[in-house]
Amino acid sequence: MAVAATAARPAMLPSGVLAGVDRTGVESRDPTKRYTKYELIGQGAQKKVYRAFDEERGIEVAWNEVAVGELANFREKDQQRVFAEIRVLKQLKHKNIMTLHDYWFDERRLTLNFITEIFPDGTLRQYRRRHKLADLPAIKRWAWQILQGLVYLHGHNPPIIHRDLKCDNIFVNGTSGMVKIGDLGLVTLCKDFSAPQSVLGTPEFMAPELYEEKYDEKVDVYAFGMCLLELATMEYPYSECHNAAQIYKKVMQGIPPASVEKLPSGELRDFIRLCLEHNPELRPEARQLLKHSFFEPIRASACAAVAAAHAASSCSGCSTPKVTMSPSVSMGPAEASLAAAAAAAAAAGSLSRVGSFLAGSVDNGGLACACRDGSNSCSSSS
Repeated sequence: MAVAATAARPAMLPSGVLAGVDRTGVESRDPTKRYTKYELIGQGAQKKVYRAFDEERGIEVAWNEVAVGELANFREKDQQRVFAEIRVLKQLKHKNIMTLHDYWFDERRLTLNFITEIFPDGTLRQYRRRHKLADLPAIKRWAWQILQGLVYLHGHNPPIIHRDLKCDNIFVNGTSGMVKIGDLGLVTLCKDFSAPQSVLGTPEFMAPELYEEKYDEKVDVYAFGMCLLELATMEYPYSECHNAAQIYKKVMQGIPPASVEKLPSGELRDFIRLCLEHNPELRPEARQLLKHSFFEPIRASACAAVAAAHAASSCSGCSTPKVTMSPSVSMGPAEASLAAAAAAAAAAGSLSRVGSFLAGSVDNGGLACACRDGSNSCSSSS
């Protein structure tokens, strides 16, 4: 058993480091002295992740430590920009985005530390490899939730672009089936600390326009398509290539990974090809993908959740006092939790907010509860 270590309390360096920078949320140590750091549970090229304990809330969290020695050499305005971007990430609140609780700069170790949710079940890539028998409905539910998170990020002004979306950056709660996009803070730091001529991202998941550094949020849709391909085939995209140069050549020529042809479902293959559209102008937005027929079973479950809300409280727009849920609709853990939230909203007299419970900020993926002639149905919304 690992022995618990007390959280580091580094001393302040001379005042010249980060002088004049807005220190809101930025400290030289754990600013609240509330986190205890335990054993190392993960390590990558740019960060280390430790299991930690929040002494105030009594829950386990993840302590992410990112080496950013170059930060002390940044100009003041660039330092300000880095921390401003991190503060934006801390304000993100969505069921499919990993929560960032706290962060601070350790001036002695020259690291940025992030306290986030912890996911004992690991990344979606690890989880999928442990559970090899996942069927298409399970993959659809994961995909739906990833898109929900992307729509939330892309809906900001300006849009928040992940730039390095992959199954290694998506985390899963194995008991609830909920997935969350993570490592947004790390991507922000990599963008700021990379050399001017470098390209941010993982070659296998990078859209062609990302290589050219003229891109928008649709690069995340392309990466999402690659994530879906990996989840379906359990094969890393472009595994037939031997180096990044070969991957780059295929990507720029619009040649998809060989594993696309191994997909068992024509429906799934067509949907992934849509996400991997070479021309970003023809590639759909995340919001549009939620309305695709690929997700019809998920939308049916969402309709069932609306029905659950009606069952809890009469709809003010029709005379039907109660609507029963169709027994033919299969609801997974994610949909069941949404139905419960919708029912709670209905009981509180907030039926107008049911859509927000069902699909975050995306109008229930293009669905609206339509009460006509005393009946309840779901119809497409523009």
